[in-house]
Amino acid sequence: MQGFGTKVKLFGVGKDSHIAYVNNWTNQNNSIVSAESYPYQAWNDWSASQRTLFILDKNGTVQYQQNISNGISNSVYDLVEDLISDIDDLVLGDVNQDGVLNVVDIVQVVNMVLGTVAVNDAADINSDNLVNIVDIVSLVNLILNTQE
Repeated sequence: MQGFGTKVKLFGVGKDSHIAYVNNWTNQNNSIVSAESYPYQAWNDWSASQRTLFILDKNGTVQYQQNISNGISNSVYDLVEDLISDIDDLVLGDVNQDGVLNVVDIVQVVNMVLGTVAVNDAADINSDNLVNIVDIVSLVNLILNTQE
C-alpha cells in the first residue's frame, strides 16, 4: 500500500456519549475518529449502527456496509485491495478518465469549482485536498506543456 499518500482515508465516527471508549477505535494509533454530538446526524443519514463498517470507492460510492461485531471477512480485505488498485490508476487532471488531458477536463474542473458537478480525486492537480482555481491553472499548464 505504499505510495498512496492521502488518497486512502480511514476514519471512524462515534457518538460523543461513547467518547470514553475511543481506544476501542484507535488502539493507541493515529486513527481519525470524530465524536458526533446529538442528534447524530451522520449516523442517521448513513443508517449506521454501532460497529458498522462503510467502505467507499474513490468516487465516494458505498461499496460495503456491514456490522463487524463478529469480525471482518477476508472478502473485505480483497475489496479494499481492489479499490486501492483503482486509485493507483488515477491520472491527475484526467477528470473524465478518457486517457487524454484536454479542454473537456478543464471544463469539468471549472464545474467542480463552481459546484455544479461532484468533485473527484483527479481534479486535485496539486494534491492539496482542495479543488479550486489553482487546480484549473495547473491543469491548463499541464495540457500546454504536453503539446510542446
